[in-house]
Amino acid sequence: VRERPYHAALSAFAIGLGCAASAPRFALSAAALALVALAALRAPALGLACAVLVLGGAAVGTARLAAIDAPARRLPTGSGVDVRAELLERPRRSPFGSRAEVRIVSGPARGARLLARAPRTLGWPRKLAVGAELRLRGFVRRPRERPNADFDFAAYLRRRAIAAELWLDSAEATGRRRGGSAGVFDAIRRRAERALEAGMSPSEATLARSMVLGQDERIDAPTREDWRAAGLAHL
Repeated sequence: VRERPYHAALSAFAIGLGCAASAPRFALSAAALALVALAALRAPALGLACAVLVLGGAAVGTARLAAIDAPARRLPTGSGVDVRAELLERPRRSPFGSRAEVRIVSGPARGARLLARAPRTLGWPRKLAVGAELRLRGFVRRPRERPNADFDFAAYLRRRAIAAELWLDSAEATGRRRGGSAGVFDAIRRRAERALEAGMSPSEATLARSMVLGQDERIDAPTREDWRAAGLAHL
């Protein structure tokens, strides 16, 4: 441990981050354990530093969770909303329609991330790209937690910092895009998409985008089944 103090310090901070979603006693216990264990290994100064880093990581993690939850608490659950939002991913088809992650950029719930769901009868605006601004109308619904279920959908959304589901009545493009550093990365992504598509057929370009950029939302069902049957779905 004395030969790798930076590894120990980074581990302590990561442990503190992991304790942020739990009761404070877990972070305090982890800090005390780090102090005692490293003191026993004749590294008391490192033990004190790691104890402080555990508590610091827990404080940073708690502040981050509070920042994520603050706009979510201002969502009018169960009632209609009319908001502007940024598209965080291209819409993905499902048996019951399509869905996409969005971030609200207007109103009291500004900053809240939602999983926008569109029925099969509702189409998204054409040629949507990540970072595009949309005007969305619908109603907000929070999924119920099912701790004993095989798949707890509410916990899954929570891990992805998604506050609730937005069931859409309409989706319109405003013609604007997000700016700042996120807008710079959006432009890089669009250039990468054009480069991958150059000289390829539509089906080959879709596969290239999915493998290089992770954009697998356009792959049709028969192609997915072929790749699964070949044992190559992970690619």
